[in-house]
Order: sequence, then structure tokens, then C-alpha cells
Amino acid sequence: MSPSASETHYSTLGVTEDATAEDIKKAYRERALKEHPDKGGDDARFHELAQAYAVLEDEKRRTAYDEELQKVREHDTLVEGGRTSSGAVGPDVRVKTAPTPGSTRSKKKEAASFGEWKAFGTARTVLKALTDDVTPEVATEALFQKYKALPRGKEQRREWLGSLRGEQKQALKARAKEHEKAEREKWQKWLHR
Repeated sequence: MSPSASETHYSTLGVTEDATAEDIKKAYRERALKEHPDKGGDDARFHELAQAYAVLEDEKRRTAYDEELQKVREHDTLVEGGRTSSGAVGPDVRVKTAPTPGSTRSKKKEAASFGEWKAFGTARTVLKALTDDVTPEVATEALFQKYKALPRGKEQRREWLGSLRGEQKQALKARAKEHEKAEREKWQKWLHR
């Protein structure tokens, strides 16, 4: 059982950490008489006392336990939200707060909450999925099909396109204009029937 900084075998027996073997034995006997199940004590508590005494009465086990207890205390003082041996929050611990509206962190959290957008990745990921021997026209068509599948939202689409540069972006815009023109012609034919 690994020790915790607040509940130790020493506190279970009611002795200090620099107690002698004789002090530990005396404290165990006093507490064992009070906590023994035959005397009306709690069985689980008596078991804890017996375990604590078994560790602290053996010099090798006690040394190993003290080292582990020291590691736990050092970890608790270094870790955010860790506790000191007295149970109080460590002196250098910073309390986390919610991000300020408009801050970079709040914008990142907001962007991460758009679960539907995570599936689309970026335009650059579409290009990475294509092989090297693909013609620019095929790459542009793949980008356009992915762009067409994006949900409506001007800012999100602009962000998705943000990873494209130069010729790729221009080719995608030209393909989108061709598609728009074809759609307009289709609607014009339908309207003028």
C-alpha cells in the first residue's frame, strides 16, 4: 500500500515519525486494545493498525516506507493542486480558472468544441492523402469535393482554407467559380421552362 501525505502509518498509530521502536510498540498495544473487535472496536480499523505496526516494527520495511512517504510529499508539493504534509494546499500552487472571454485559450476551447469540424481536418491534410503522381487537376478536384462537403459557415471555411498557399488556393477558387457558374446555368434552365 503506498502512503498518502495525509494518512500515514504513523498517524494511524498516533506517533511521530521520529518515534522509537519502543514508542511504536507501546502505541500499537494501547490502540489495539481499544480497537480490537472483541472489545467492541471496528474490524477494519483494527486491521489498519495491524498493518501499520507490521510495517513500522520491521526496520527495513520502515526505511522503505519512509522513503516512499518522502517521495509522495515531494510529488504533492510539485504537482498543481498537490497537498503538503499538513493537508493544506502547497504555497506555490496556482488555482486554475476559466479562460477569459476573448482570450486565445477561450478561442481554442471554442474551436475544439466544434466536433463536426474535427472530421474535416484541413485542406493540407487532403493534399497529404494524395499520392505524388496525381495531376494538379485531380488534386484541385479532391480539394473542391472536400470543400463542398464542409458545413456552412464563412469563418470555418476560411479557416479550413487557411492551410493552402498560392497556386493551390487559386486553382480551388477557379474550380469553385466553375461549379457556381454551372449551378447558375442549371437553375436558369429550370426557371425558364
